[in-house]
Order: sequence, then structure tokens, then C-alpha cells
Amino acid sequence: ERRGIAKEELIGVLGGRFMPPHLGHMATLELLAKQEYRLHIGIVNPDPWDTKLEGERYTLDKNFLTYAERVEAIERAVRTTGKQGVTYGPYYPARWYGEDVYWSYVPGRPQTTLLYLALRDDFDRAKFDSYMEKGRNLVVVPLAKSAGAPYSATEIRGRMIAGEDSWRALVTQDMAEIIDRNGIVDRL
Repeated sequence: ERRGIAKEELIGVLGGRFMPPHLGHMATLELLAKQEYRLHIGIVNPDPWDTKLEGERYTLDKNFLTYAERVEAIERAVRTTGKQGVTYGPYYPARWYGEDVYWSYVPGRPQTTLLYLALRDDFDRAKFDSYMEKGRNLVVVPLAKSAGAPYSATEIRGRMIAGEDSWRALVTQDMAEIIDRNGIVDRL
């Protein structure tokens, strides 16, 4: 709880690409579902074909799920936690388009927002450092995670591309159903 702000005013924000949502994401959602304040889940890179962003994380082969597919999977995952009142939406980190765009997509205001960031690799640590350097008026909460396998979207995509069925053990049953129903392995 932040000083002078009631719990009911706080909102936790978790942003992710969720390409695809996997059991590591599920563990994070279960942890955040225990918090007493509201939760907003932002889907990063909601328009996968938008190639104005540079870097290997923004190529089409790394962004093979639609926004709707990811929201459906995350909604199903959150439902299993029992957390009520969770909101979802597109998420554009402030470093992409600036503060004005950021706050137009994140419910709440800087003083009441807790931004959760997973710290798995150098990319994540650089993001964290960027938020801390800019002195934004929100609390950035690091989520320690072990890097890489078994909960790596890169590993899951690699198994799918290789034709291995072992990717199914790394995602929720709901996500596997969405992947099967929409022919996502073939899309990759």
C-alpha cells in the first residue's frame, strides 16, 4: 500500500506479449490474484503486424497470436484463479510512444499504479532500469523469475515449429485448445 492511498484505489498492472501465454504466466497470475487491489492486464504489441518497432521481439514470427486470441487465453487463465474485476486492454509501454499514450491505455493514474515487471533476462532488466531512471510517479514492482526453460515462449514456439507436441506441457489446457481450434501451429 502506498502512503495516503487506500488499497481500493490501487491498481496492479501486468503487461506482456503472451506469445503464447504459458505456465510461467499462470504462476504470475496466481500470485497477483492474491492481491487485494484491482488488476489490469495489458497485452503488449496488440498489433503484431505493426513493424515500426525494432528488435527481434517484434518480428512477425515472434508475434503469431492475435490480440483476441491472447485476451481469450488470459481471461480463461484469470478465471481459474478466482480473481474478480480484472480488466484487459492493449498496452503500449511508455518508452514506445511516450507518457500520454501510456496513460490513455492504463486505467488509473501514476499515483495509484503498481507496474509489475518480470526480471528474467537483460532485456527485462534494461526495461526496469529505464523505468527507474525516468523517475515516473508509479511503483515498479520487480517479479523475480528464473530465466529460460521450461517457461519460455521462445522454447514453446521452437517446439511448435519443429513439429514437437511437447509444447503442450508448457501451456495451460485452455491455451492448447485455442491453438488447436485456430490452427496456430500451422500459422507459425
